[in-house]
Amino acid sequence: MKNTEKDRDITERKRKEIIDEARKTNLAEYLLSKDVPLTRNGKRYKDAKHDSLVFTDNMYYWNKKQEIGNTLDYLTRHMVSLSTARSKN
Repeated sequence: MKNTEKDRDITERKRKEIIDEARKTNLAEYLLSKDVPLTRNGKRYKDAKHDSLVFTDNMYYWNKKQEIGNTLDYLTRHMVSLSTARSKN
């Protein structure tokens, strides 16, 4: 294997590891660290503004929207769009 192919293979594996790790991150803990207001309810957390939005470990459930996903799904669907919208103002 040539160096450039080997480097690409290592880079691709590292990228996959980073993505897998991001998916497994505890979503509620991450949001709390970013000062997102959450209310604890047993082992779950609810969003302070949207009571049908529930976080457990690395998953979220937005019951009103019938939406479910992992940490990376939530951050790309909701946090990225929110920060993009804020930066345009």
